[in-house]
Amino acid sequence: MGIGELAIILVIAIVLFGASRLPQLGKSLGEAISGFKGGGI
Repeated sequence: MGIGELAIILVIAIVLFGASRLPQLGKSLGEAISGFKGGGI
């Protein structure tokens, strides 16, 4: 994935979820990823 694709995904996320919900969404996504890595699910 290049920077261009990440920028497009970020813009789509801002449009869908709104800028105010992005930090909360990012935090829950990070916790889920670390849970999968640590939990071995």
